[in-house]
Amino acid sequence: MKVLLSWLREFAPVEGDPVEIGDQLSGLGLAVDEMTIIGGGLDGVVVARVLDLRPHPDADRIQLVDVDAGDGEALQICCGAFNMSVGDLVPLATLGTTMANGMEIARRKMRGEWSNGMLC
Repeated sequence: MKVLLSWLREFAPVEGDPVEIGDQLSGLGLAVDEMTIIGGGLDGVVVARVLDLRPHPDADRIQLVDVDAGDGEALQICCGAFNMSVGDLVPLATLGTTMANGMEIARRKMRGEWSNGMLC
């Protein structure tokens, strides 16, 4: 049977790390065959507001997007997506974020323009 941790917490005062809880349940004789942790790996991803959109001077399929990640500073991001408008809220992987595939977000130059993160 599959059980959500949030559902389990509705019926019992369960606290702590999900892996730790699984070990405790196994110790009580309740076999835990598998655990799937959903929604992890989002450290470093924040909500940013689109401030400005403009064409990349040397690439047709990339645009330059200025975003505010909440600190009042404009960050330039090179982005291949064209499905946003000024004022939109977008997910931004900030510098130093490690993505699910292991790629680390770093400041990179894309066809002569700096990108200071990645829009997800």
